[in-house]
Amino acid sequence: MTARLVYGAGAYEKALKTAKTLSNQVYTFGGEKLSTDEAKNATQKMVFAPIGADRFCVVIGAVDNARGSATDALLKSIEEHPDFVVPILWANGLDGVPATIRSRCSAEWTEDNVGGEIDPKFIRLVNASLGGNYMETLMVGSEIISESS
Repeated sequence: MTARLVYGAGAYEKALKTAKTLSNQVYTFGGEKLSTDEAKNATQKMVFAPIGADRFCVVIGAVDNARGSATDALLKSIEEHPDFVVPILWANGLDGVPATIRSRCSAEWTEDNVGGEIDPKFIRLVNASLGGNYMETLMVGSEIISESS
């Protein structure tokens, strides 16, 4: 399973909730700042499966507030992890996440703690763009532009 990257308001809570739906075994590393030592510990945890568990999740973050050495420590392990582990990274915002991390994860924006002030079309636009669905991106973008003019 591809590593996941959850970002936005409430990303940590969403990452934990996702992890708990995938496995009873969940390990968390980091906090508002991810240190190099915590990243290395997460990487070491991904090597061996716990006894009696088919799958477990490792929640790591906040990768947007991590030093370069911390994100470098994660690169190989999130790209080439064993099948029994699901790495779930979280970040407050996507702009601070290095491109090397983003390219190895499937990104998911969380709408947690966001009120009804965001038009659903903008959410469709972001999701289509992140998913690489450029036809949908162009159609929704065109729709938004024509409505605003």
